[in-house]
Amino acid sequence: MRKILLLLLMFGLVVLSSGVFAENVTITTYYPAPYGGYEELRAKKLGIGNTWFDSAAFPIADPADLIVEGSVSIGTTDPEAATLRVWNTTPYDGGMSPVGQDSIILRGAVQNALGNYYGGITWFGSGGRRRAGIASVMEHADSDHVGLAFFTQGTDGVGPMFESVRISYEGRVGIGTNTPRYMLDVASWPRFGSGGDGGRIFVDYGVAPKPSAPILKLSDKDDPPRIQFQQYNTGTEVAPDYSSWIGMAGGKSTNLAIMGGNLGIGTTTPGTNRLEVVGGPIKATDGLIIQTVGSAAAEAALAKPDGRLWLRTDL
Repeated sequence: MRKILLLLLMFGLVVLSSGVFAENVTITTYYPAPYGGYEELRAKKLGIGNTWFDSAAFPIADPADLIVEGSVSIGTTDPEAATLRVWNTTPYDGGMSPVGQDSIILRGAVQNALGNYYGGITWFGSGGRRRAGIASVMEHADSDHVGLAFFTQGTDGVGPMFESVRISYEGRVGIGTNTPRYMLDVASWPRFGSGGDGGRIFVDYGVAPKPSAPILKLSDKDDPPRIQFQQYNTGTEVAPDYSSWIGMAGGKSTNLAIMGGNLGIGTTTPGTNRLEVVGGPIKATDGLIIQTVGSAAAEAALAKPDGRLWLRTDL
């Protein structure tokens, strides 16, 4: 009997208190709680990391939608100290369709947008200034004609970037020009090397390592400076089997020399003649002297300013 009276008393107190006191209770649930995997996760804005965990102290301002403190790994759990690492073991190829071989895809081909740049990657400098970048460039109304444009700022301080190098959709490279007409088109004076062998230019044809076709060598290291043509089969690049050159007659000279063998004008077979001219006469306005003398007196005797040809047979 006492137990029944006690229960009735407690029930009455609960009913009475419910009419006098009011309390709001908020229950927060997590699914999974508080960690676990989600089949699908959606968010208007997302901050990751200890710094961005407090949304009240660090709100995500427009236009950012995702802020990450630390590194991001895609396809791997090991970022290897990189800010962004994309892991892809599918071999890369030149196929038209993406089938998993691309680690990053940028939208950069637009129809009827000749001259426009798309899909850019930009490097920022101090003050948030854009200082260098790479972008695709439309070279035709056809969206298949896509080149690559490389930008640099070019000057110090405030100012825009400018295109400095272009690789056209045809594979031509332009330096200082965005309309390369040749495989390499340089708009200004190029410099090759800073001295030594670095200043040489070799234009090589044939099969390496011993091409048998001609090599054109422009050199400022050789003495005298010259343009040299050479072939080698059993020889070497520095000791060719055959070579001839045209260049300065000596160091610090304004005279011109042709060396390497007999000279043919109008013929490729001068034979044993030191000079053989085929197809026309030789004109010498101030006279032509042929001499084999070895003394100043003999040379003075031949140096007649009358336009005649002197032949010495008494030497």
